[in-house]
Amino acid sequence: MSPGELVGETANSFHTYVGKGVNVPGISDEATDPNLNIEGLQSLLRIHFVLMGSGQPFSGEQADPTLVQFMKALPERIRRLQRSTYKESELVTGGVEGKVDWEETIEMYANQGFIHKSRFVCSQPQAEYDTAENRVLVRLLNEIMSIFKNELEFAVDQPDDYMWLEEWLTDPGFIDTLDEVLEQNIYLQSIDPPSRIPQRELTAVKNSRRPLYREAAKLLEKYYALQNRNLDQNEVEDILTNIYIRPNTDQGGRLFELYWAFKIMENFPEHQLQIVKAGTNLIASCSVEEGHYELYHFSAPTRHPP
Repeated sequence: MSPGELVGETANSFHTYVGKGVNVPGISDEATDPNLNIEGLQSLLRIHFVLMGSGQPFSGEQADPTLVQFMKALPERIRRLQRSTYKESELVTGGVEGKVDWEETIEMYANQGFIHKSRFVCSQPQAEYDTAENRVLVRLLNEIMSIFKNELEFAVDQPDDYMWLEEWLTDPGFIDTLDEVLEQNIYLQSIDPPSRIPQRELTAVKNSRRPLYREAAKLLEKYYALQNRNLDQNEVEDILTNIYIRPNTDQGGRLFELYWAFKIMENFPEHQLQIVKAGTNLIASCSVEEGHYELYHFSAPTRHPP
């Protein structure tokens, strides 16, 4: 079978068993890519997230944004950050700074007497960048950077070996854009968003008038959905095609084993299947009247005394 056929045959089972928390075989194998620090499904899905939209022409504003397209628009959009403004009152002597607040000034003279004729209460507009929109944006950019500092650290150090990340790594790439925004933008540097943005805040920012924030909120929501393993059929096929069988795309690599593991599990009634936690090579176990069965991945089972 071709890799394409294996993907089509496996995608539905992958989706089903991932949703139930099964340890998907092959993810931590060196055959996937010996230089990638992939420890489990969460890491695989994080890599999938940064590849969304790769190789597609830039289309401008996106109703259903992908990350690569978002990064292409970021340098231009980041020049106009959302801010809130407020007025701050200050007592000044010997001159006027900003706009005189006559109501406050008259009240001051009424309380203190008309002693210092050169004293005024002035108000000046102040800008505040710690808004919901910017918190969402910074959280999204921090999550992206963490992927390249962890799962894709080797790729950053050896960009020529990772042509499938060319848009991110080729100088100047999106990593350079990310560094510049997070390290040099003084307004964003002052923002410390929570480790997870509340859904109510995401929902509000998705309705922003600015594409920068609207798309950032949608992408962050999509990232959270991936981390919760909330996948649809198209996303599953995309993961299996673009990540799971890299770099051995022609032969399919561990995808063939994944295919047969799911085929074997299909022969056992669902209620008898035990989902096994990640961390072992045991995929599933099942007890029936005639005995106990264990399905392992890429490993010989441990023998126990009778």
